[in-house]
Amino acid sequence: MDRPAPLIAKAPNEIWSWDITYMKGPIRGQFYYLYLFMDIFSRKIVGHEVFELESMELSAEIVDKICKMEKIKKDKLYFTLIMVDQ
Repeated sequence: MDRPAPLIAKAPNEIWSWDITYMKGPIRGQFYYLYLFMDIFSRKIVGHEVFELESMELSAEIVDKICKMEKIKKDKLYFTLIMVDQ
């Protein structure tokens, strides 16, 4: 199977990379999820949120919120997901 071609952003807010990181809370058995979105071109963290659960609905809400803050249309973005298991 061939590797996909690398994504190359030519301007800010063309490609965002995102990840959800599992974090321990201050109390035993308590965990949180850090949702982090980064612009590939500028390496700017365009948005982040911490939640007690992981869901696609929350991801979609964050993307909508960031698009409004960055004043861009969601359909103009390309997303890539970072998958790193620790």
